[in-house]
Amino acid sequence: MSDWSQLSLQDYELNYILKKINKKESEANRQILRNWEKKFKDTKGGQGTKSYTKEEFYDYLKSNKVES
Repeated sequence: MSDWSQLSLQDYELNYILKKINKKESEANRQILRNWEKKFKDTKGGQGTKSYTKEEFYDYLKSNKVES
């Protein structure tokens, strides 16, 4: 898996996701995404899991109706 396809929890990456789902770029919203990322990882095998992609995370957000 390439580095580009892996999800990063850096602010710039979280801001990109927030833009993609039409949410305001704020620290509160970035924290919400970090919490969703933890829930997502739990569905993929736990917090130690690194075998998932950005697209899988986007699909997870969509399926959980996180988008506006």
